[in-house]
Amino acid sequence: MHWMSTRLKTGERFVKKLLSQTVLHSLRHSLHHWRVGLRVSKTSLLDDGLQALSAFRWIDSPRGHFYADPMLFEHEGRIWLFVEDYLHATNRAQTILAAELSEDGSVDGFMPVLTRPYHVSYPLVFRHKDDIYMLPETAEHHTIELYRSVRFPFQWRLHKVLFDHAGYDTTPLEFEGRWYFFTTLPEQGTRDGYTHVFMADDLAGPWEPHPVSPLYPPGKGRGAGPIIRVDGRLIRPTQCGIPVYGYSFSLDEIIQLDPKRIVHQRLATFEPTWSRHLRGTHTYGRVGQIEVIDSCWGVNPYDVM
Repeated sequence: MHWMSTRLKTGERFVKKLLSQTVLHSLRHSLHHWRVGLRVSKTSLLDDGLQALSAFRWIDSPRGHFYADPMLFEHEGRIWLFVEDYLHATNRAQTILAAELSEDGSVDGFMPVLTRPYHVSYPLVFRHKDDIYMLPETAEHHTIELYRSVRFPFQWRLHKVLFDHAGYDTTPLEFEGRWYFFTTLPEQGTRDGYTHVFMADDLAGPWEPHPVSPLYPPGKGRGAGPIIRVDGRLIRPTQCGIPVYGYSFSLDEIIQLDPKRIVHQRLATFEPTWSRHLRGTHTYGRVGQIEVIDSCWGVNPYDVM
């Protein structure tokens, strides 16, 4: 009966290994709980450095939800905060929320402003001429969709599908009469991909690839928020997915941008090292004296492997 005992032990090891992999898979999803943080300051993170991250105040979300991908937008003297509303039960966000911010950075209650039957996140809001647009991530739907505000901030209408392909965290920039679109295209169905740059004469396209594209290798250079104009400089927040998705964000300055060349340099990188409870931070924005980031909280599942 020794052979039977050996087989039983082998089977037990297989089941334990399978269960441990299942538990680990569940941990990787259930422990990814993101929170949005706000800070009011006359100086920016670029001036103050990593130590300033501890001054952010964190916004709570309802049980079973988390808020992430925060975006700020100023309209008629009021600052609005847009976030994705992620549901742990469905492992996706299908609603974009918005809330008005007070001068001290406090939040005056979130309201749903855009709901789709597929995942929507990264609600980048910007103004062009007399209209306000939103360019959320809709990669699950294999599209890059541009929405126009009908009644800001509560009603949006699909303006145009800019690209019939999945693209992560598409970030537009109008510069010297031309539009540039930074977007990360998934490789072989994964989140990791090269960050490409496309050009267009008009916001609605058509797009053409920039000759230096792709601009970053896989896992680096993905959009981490709107491009910020500071004293004539262009600062592009980018995120790094190494060693894990959403691990850190950087601030890169675009030194030269034209239809033939793009020159950029890294100014600073912010890793989730200011608290032992963090495992990632991957979005940054600033409007006026208000700064916003998000961070992933909880036990790092890779520590229990």
